[in-house]
Amino acid sequence: MPDHLHLLLEGEDDGAAFVPLMKTARQRSAVAYRRLTGRRLWQDGYFEHVLRADQDTRTVIEYIVGNPIRAGLVNRPHDYPYVWSTYGFDVAL
Repeated sequence: MPDHLHLLLEGEDDGAAFVPLMKTARQRSAVAYRRLTGRRLWQDGYFEHVLRADQDTRTVIEYIVGNPIRAGLVNRPHDYPYVWSTYGFDVAL
C-alpha cells in the first residue's frame, strides 16, 4: 500500500524481541529515506497485533496480500510489486 506497511513476522523462539527489531528497522529505513528524499518516512508509532494459537495465519496472510486488490491498485496479488511472501497464496475476494 502506498501509505502504510503490513508485516507478518514470526519469532524463532519465545525470546524473540519484536520492539527492538521494529525500532531498528524504522530507524535505519527512515535515515536512508531521508538521505534520498529529504522527507520523513514514518508517522509516529505503529500498530501491532500478536497472533494467538487459535488464530489462522493463512487468514492474516490473505488479508495482507488482498489489501492492494481491495484498494484497486491491482487485480491479483502477484501483480503488486511489493508483495514478498514465503507462503504461496491465492486470494479470493
